[in-house]
Amino acid sequence: MAAALAVLCQPVFITPALAHPGRTAADGCHNDRKNGGRHCHGGTSTGNPPARKPDGANRSSADDSAEGRKSGPSISCTVASISDGDTFRCAESGTDGKQIRVRLSGVAARERDGSCSDGHPCPTASAEAATTELTRLALGELLICQKVGDTYGRVAAFCQRQDGIDLSCAMIESGTAVKWSRYWGSHRCP
Repeated sequence: MAAALAVLCQPVFITPALAHPGRTAADGCHNDRKNGGRHCHGGTSTGNPPARKPDGANRSSADDSAEGRKSGPSISCTVASISDGDTFRCAESGTDGKQIRVRLSGVAARERDGSCSDGHPCPTASAEAATTELTRLALGELLICQKVGDTYGRVAAFCQRQDGIDLSCAMIESGTAVKWSRYWGSHRCP
C-alpha cells in the first residue's frame, strides 16, 4: 500500500507535443500550405488569415540577410502560373525536382486576402489588381531572373523579360506594387 501511495504522489510533468516543426507568427498561427487557410497552435485554426500579419511572419532571419544584398546566379524561367502580385511559378524545375517558385525582389504587393503585413510597405492597389498586372506582364514569358536570396522555398530575384522589361520596376510603375527599399539594394530600373 505504501508503494502504491508513493507512486500516486509522484509529480507528473505534462509537456505539449508539437505536431510538426516550423515557424509561427506572433499569434501562434501560420499558413497551412497543404490544406489551405491558416493553422494555429493551441487548438485554433481558421480558413481566413488575420487582416494584418505581424512583421516578419513570412520571413526568417536568413531570408533578411540574403535578399536584396548579394547577387547570385541567373536562372531562366518560363512563367507557368501566377500566385499573387509578387510571386509566380516557373515551368522549369529546381534540383529538388519541384517547380521553381519566384518571389519578385524589391517590391511589395498585397497578400491574396488583401492584407499587408505589419511593417511592410503597403500599396493602395488591391491584391486582385496586382495579380492581374503580374499575369499580364509575365504569364507565358521567358524570364532571366537574377537570384538574390531565398524566402520560404521561393527564389527571391529581380527578373527581366526578353524585351528588357524589368518586372519589379514594371509592377511599381503600374501602381500595383510599391518599392520595398529594404530589399531593393542597388537595383536600377532600365
